Amino acid sequence: MSGYEAIIKALKSIMKKGLVLEGGAMRGLFTCGILDVFMEQNIVLDGVAGIPAWSDAELYRAFDMEYDYDIYDGYLGYLEGKNTLQDYCWMVNRQEQIYPDNYVKVRYLENHDQPRAHFLIPDERSLRNWTAFQFFQKGAAMLYAGQEKGCTHCPSLFDKDTLAWSGHGAGGMDLDLVPLISRLAAMKKDPVFMDSTYYLNVLQDDIIIGIHAQNTWRPDSFEAFKGDAMVGIFPMRAESAVFSLTEVQVGGIQTLDRMLPDGTYENLVDGSRIEISCGRLATDGKAVIIRAGRKAM
Repeated sequence: MSGYEAIIKALKSIMKKGLVLEGGAMRGLFTCGILDVFMEQNIVLDGVAGIPAWSDAELYRAFDMEYDYDIYDGYLGYLEGKNTLQDYCWMVNRQEQIYPDNYVKVRYLENHDQPRAHFLIPDERSLRNWTAFQFFQKGAAMLYAGQEKGCTHCPSLFDKDTLAWSGHGAGGMDLDLVPLISRLAAMKKDPVFMDSTYYLNVLQDDIIIGIHAQNTWRPDSFEAFKGDAMVGIFPMRAESAVFSLTEVQVGGIQTLDRMLPDGTYENLVDGSRIEISCGRLATDGKAVIIRAGRKAM
């Protein structure tokens, strides 16, 4: 007798049988499969109750990856002026506290049931910065068909609704994010992104600064930084800014200048040179991602 047959026999031999169904996202599809087997085997239940899955943390018992729905409202709320960027970053930081150490979130700016990123973010420079941030985020970056060309029309899921692949840039010109996405995808394969402690903060209201610290050192206890880390600066309104690294605190790190001493670094977003002088970093409104401890030659 196979294990499957033994389970069916045991279920049929129990005098009274009850079933508790736990809901939440894709879990309902697995539940449907079990119920199909019960019906095929004529297993009659005496009672059935359903309970919701209250948090994404519970769902990691069954799934390796989860959508970023738990913080999508914070992202959309910022773009619509309903909450601050700091509110959104707080939601991301909360994920780092409540999920398993090896959690993987599917990071997206748009999806089949959400507005297009370029529709929400009309400015091309801001869109490029949000795209860089999407790939910098902890987890797996997901692209929805047409995002690489800046499509603004959200296609129907149920009718033929072909994409317009051109004319989405300023003045009706074509917008091509493929070179940027290709470069970011290559960067994403760096081992730092595979196992890191992740933290975000906000500077000057509309600039996100994030750190991936590889889990080989403790950012709350080091004196001289010797580990691997990625530092990202993302001006979400694409505005230029200058800020002092000695005044930036991220997580348990006292000041960011310990990780990024004065020198010239490569911006992994576009290959340009980034100068840090007197503990200060300037951005011309473009996203910056720097590998800490590795200066440009």
